[in-house]
Amino acid sequence: MCAIFDSIEAVLYVADMESYERLYLNNFGASLFGHDWGGKKCYELLQAGKKKPCSFCTNDRIVREGLAQPPIAWEFQNTRTGQWFQCIDRALNWTDAAR
Repeated sequence: MCAIFDSIEAVLYVADMESYERLYLNNFGASLFGHDWGGKKCYELLQAGKKKPCSFCTNDRIVREGLAQPPIAWEFQNTRTGQWFQCIDRALNWTDAAR
């Protein structure tokens, strides 16, 4: 699965919904945000100077009562790069076997 994700020319990442720890960042994302993403929280890596989850985080809306909800599409301006991104967030079951 990671080989497919790494071939996509868009930022694609997986983060733990409770700890916000980055579990995966594809090659395109690493080219923008750096290859030293391991162990960082998504907000620390993607947003300059963030010390807590972003106010626009969708984690509380993509899973309810243990069930994945429909994907959420949204936009934001990244404070690290100044670029605008169109985002689609969705819950998925990520296991070490997927890596």
